[in-house]
Amino acid sequence: MENKIMETIKKRNMIAPGDFIIVAFSGGADSSALLRFLYSVKDTFNITLLAAHVNHGLRGGESDEDELFCVRTCMSYGIPCTVCRADVKLEAMARRVSVEEAGRVLRYEFFEKTAARYGAKIAVAHNKNDNAETILHNLIRGAGPGGIAGIPPVRGNIVRPLIDCLRIEIEAYCRDNKIKFRNDSSNSSVLYTRNKIRRELIPYLASAYNPSVVDAVVNCGALVSEDAAYINGLAETALGACRAPGGAVDINKLKTYGDVIIKRVLRTVYAETGGTLKDFTYSHTEALINLLNGQSGKAINLPGGVEARKDYSQLIFSLKKKNSEKTEDFCYNLVYNTDVFVKELNIYVYITKNKPDDSDDYERLSVNMTGDTVYFRSRLPGDRIYFNSIGGHKKIKGFFNEKRVSVGLRNQIGMFARGNDILWIPSMRVKSDKYLNGGETVYAGVRRGDDHRRGN
Repeated sequence: MENKIMETIKKRNMIAPGDFIIVAFSGGADSSALLRFLYSVKDTFNITLLAAHVNHGLRGGESDEDELFCVRTCMSYGIPCTVCRADVKLEAMARRVSVEEAGRVLRYEFFEKTAARYGAKIAVAHNKNDNAETILHNLIRGAGPGGIAGIPPVRGNIVRPLIDCLRIEIEAYCRDNKIKFRNDSSNSSVLYTRNKIRRELIPYLASAYNPSVVDAVVNCGALVSEDAAYINGLAETALGACRAPGGAVDINKLKTYGDVIIKRVLRTVYAETGGTLKDFTYSHTEALINLLNGQSGKAINLPGGVEARKDYSQLIFSLKKKNSEKTEDFCYNLVYNTDVFVKELNIYVYITKNKPDDSDDYERLSVNMTGDTVYFRSRLPGDRIYFNSIGGHKKIKGFFNEKRVSVGLRNQIGMFARGNDILWIPSMRVKSDKYLNGGETVYAGVRRGDDHRRGN
């Protein structure tokens, strides 16, 4: 088995000389075997080891005994061990997820935080059986190719040296090398879906259909992973061609691609918005396809608080904000030669008699500044803008409809205004024909909020 692990490490470039490695150490057979193996090759690879253990607090004294076992085992190897104690049940309630999921999230948060402190890699003891169980679990849930591809041997700074080893091989390795380990009593419970798959489904499939079902499932996952990687590359190119302003997707451009690419693009944008693909199933993909082909103005809710909305020829994904986080209307009073920071848009705006620097975005206006105050603000009911081409005013709402401005973006558009008269809308390059002459010449300007020339 040691030869198999070494082959896995070299094939996938998991470990390099001089690496600092955090070993995720639960005290079970898998992680005990992993810790022992890495200890045996630490001089060969010239690596530094640190064990990390999470006490989930789910089994009372048994959890504390696991922690003590891990600390003592590390002491016998001369390997430091860092421990995190967590109330997983409380975290599950707070995060509104299952206890199993809360434990997984907490573990990886702790491992990543520890790894960041040392610039380290994280070695996790997932084996081939774990991989098969994950693939079947995701298949049953209705996951897409990403889930059916299984557990990646390497993901970012996470490596899995035992991923090609069967559980029975690992247990034999522990026996042959007299490696002590702890048995987690919760693994025998069928309350968790993964345990049902491990203890009931896979043994049934092995006895009734294929004794090598674990190998078969994992091999299938590997093939799906290869195909998924290729399709992801095509989808990434397609997404680059279909991106619209504000992170939206141009529907007409997207429809020029095949269904496989379209679905992958939609999944990618969903994930970029803040959604979790773990909860994203076939039904969600179909709902997005229906939205894509449906009427403008329709919207659907997706897992993770993501909303997808169709606005004319664009599909817009957004992370729904809590009521306390919703963007409010903004309105700023402008006076001569004074920069005003608009925090909602991260820009500075101003009115000046002097022609601005050409690197600024500005517009010449003819306004009597001794009259009504000029504001920079978001839209208000009754707003209108004058055009010579129609010999009168047009309501801003109607103008936005004509220009097919997304409903979700309209309140984020700033404009220079006097009362309900709109003077200039910088982001749309539109100004009123009513303020071309007849008053004093002024310049309305916009400068990015991160412009270092202004000392910000």
